[in-house]
This record gives sequence, C-alpha cells and structure tokens, in this order.
Amino acid sequence: MKNISNFIVGITKIILSIVNIILIIVIVLNILLLISEKVLKSEYPCILDYTYFVSKENISNLNIKKGNLLLVDTRTSSDSNDIIIYKENNKLTYGKVIESDNYSATIENNKKINNEDIIGIVLINVEKIGAIVNNLLTIKALIISIIVITITGVLQGLLTKKSKRDNQVKPDFANMQNL
Repeated sequence: MKNISNFIVGITKIILSIVNIILIIVIVLNILLLISEKVLKSEYPCILDYTYFVSKENISNLNIKKGNLLLVDTRTSSDSNDIIIYKENNKLTYGKVIESDNYSATIENNKKINNEDIIGIVLINVEKIGAIVNNLLTIKALIISIIVITITGVLQGLLTKKSKRDNQVKPDFANMQNL
C-alpha cells in the first residue's frame, strides 16, 4: 500500500512539474510580449527579431490558410522564393518574392515593395494553431498562469512534505536496549 501511495505521489509530482514548465514558458512569453508592446511601443510583438502573425484569410497560392500561425523573421533582407509580409495601405499583405536587391523586393505580378514596407519573412507556417497561440498570449492567460503555477507550487510543496514524512524511519523504542 505504501509503494502504491509513493508511486502516485511520484507521478503527480512529475505531472505538476510538466505543467509548471509549460506555464513558466507561457508567463515568460507573455511578459516579453507585454514589454515589446507597452514599453518599446512596437506595432506588433517582437522577441529577438522574431514575431508571429495569425492568418486572417486563406491565401492559396502561398499555402497559407485562415488560422495558421506564421513565425516571421523581422529582418527585411529577402531572397527569391521567400514569403514576405508587408504593409500596403495600412493592411498586412503577403507575397512571394521573385527577385530582390538591397532596396526593394519584386513579388508576383511584378509589384515592387520597398524594404521599409516589409515587416518580415515567413519562416514557419504552422497550420490550425493560431487561435490557440492568440488565446495563450493575452493578459488574461498571464494572470491565470500565475495563479495556476502558484497553486501547483503549493501542491508540490505539500506532496514533498508528505513523501519526506512517509520515508522517515521512526525508531522503535520498545525494542531498543539500554546503553
């Protein structure tokens, strides 16, 4: 019975540790994005020259679907066949680079885009995960994560006390001999 109890406590500790690691990642990302948005006053969240966008529409020629998460490198030097995000009439637009030079990029339909208008180059296009990321990277999720990590920390502390108490060997005073 004691072995089963120790096994359940051990499994619970492992699960709580995994939950804590995930929550710490969510908290750190939220804080970094808040700093980027509020302190640095950038138009879009940016961490170490990378940002993310969630596609709001289907773009079939670029294989981008609504709700996809796009990881974007914000350095604006593009090469041919790169998918770029740029501003056009204060709207984010996507395009595939045909050729580029130091000052501009030419996308399909022979349209020239100045490098100042390019927000970044799409590195990774992850399907159907954009809504989840949008929900995890909010102030509400930050507050909930902090509360949950506090609760799991207290639970881990209680489990550690219980396992230490159960593992202590208690002396048997009835069978001890006088010295």
